[in-house]
Amino acid sequence: MLAMANFQKFIFLGVVMMVAALASQGFHSSELANISGGLTPPSRYAALPPIFVLAAPQPVLQDRSAPVAPYGQSDTSAAPEVWDIASNLIPGLPADVLSSSSAESSGGNVHPSAAMVLPQNQAGSAALASEGNPATSGFRRTGDDLPPILQAQAALVSDLQSGEVFFGFNINRRWPLASLTKLVAAAVAWDNLSPQNTLILDSSDFSVVNRSSTLALGGRFTENDLFKAMLVVSSNEATEALAGSYGRDNFIARMMNYIANWNLNDTHFDDPTGLSSSDQSTIFDLKQLTFHLWNDYPYIFKITRTPSVYVTELNSGRRLLLQNINSFAGKPDFLGGKTGYTDDAIGNLLSVFSYKGRPVLIIVLGTTDRFGETQALLKWFEDNFR
Repeated sequence: MLAMANFQKFIFLGVVMMVAALASQGFHSSELANISGGLTPPSRYAALPPIFVLAAPQPVLQDRSAPVAPYGQSDTSAAPEVWDIASNLIPGLPADVLSSSSAESSGGNVHPSAAMVLPQNQAGSAALASEGNPATSGFRRTGDDLPPILQAQAALVSDLQSGEVFFGFNINRRWPLASLTKLVAAAVAWDNLSPQNTLILDSSDFSVVNRSSTLALGGRFTENDLFKAMLVVSSNEATEALAGSYGRDNFIARMMNYIANWNLNDTHFDDPTGLSSSDQSTIFDLKQLTFHLWNDYPYIFKITRTPSVYVTELNSGRRLLLQNINSFAGKPDFLGGKTGYTDDAIGNLLSVFSYKGRPVLIIVLGTTDRFGETQALLKWFEDNFR
């Protein structure tokens, strides 16, 4: 009898564990809510076979330690008419800030692989610097600290304009983009934007995996406000509405055309939001993408560094305050960037900071501590380069 009771208890525990395991294989969490009620997500959000292969880690591209010529103050402003358009589109944004103030300190251990130094003429480092101003940044190594240990699957620290690489690894590893995809979606939307045109959010704009959307089904918003929501709170619904207004398939085709024109050969999109695990890129391509966006779409960075914006639901006249989900937004040295998270991508973060009057790009992919590791890389750079 005792043996039978133990057997039944064993079977019961096995069933409980199996149910728990199935539950843990749910849809995206954190930025995405769990589904409920037995609903099935639209087919376009179904898990797709990854198009990337995780190769063995590549050697670290360490910093340039040799002194270089003094840098000149770079002009990061856009043409006046472009900024006027951005100011009209996004009212109430703060004036541009280019500050040399350091970010808050954060601890970090040395990166054990950072001692693997490649010559400056190695193809990887040279290729990363292939786009941008051929002039050097002017930063020179003044400290000998090794970079911090990272969880990230790939990372980069570079001068955005000159292309100089100070630290990087796994630069050619393809990785799911999550909401970094919205940077390209924003470029396509901007080029086709009718700011005062209004759109109504319908069921096709909503994924059932997202129960925590700021924007409600049936809400009517201007494209201007949806554009802000797409970048400030990474709204999937706003992105889908903008894409749908141009024809969703056509919108994605345009995204692919943009990256083809920019020679981003390892980047691919299957949807405009980044929910698909087949939306992928590499550190190499993201660096080039940021260079093009910085020069041709500066208003994207202007929006993404804003701590909060208001949007208006036109049916009710209600104003909604959207708080930026990026922890760096509002800090004086943060010039803009984009967050991304899905269960497949883990955490991604692309950030541009001002240091001594120049934009410094930091990217981390595939980490559970995207803000902490970005902060640690920024502190390491500020402590060791002048």
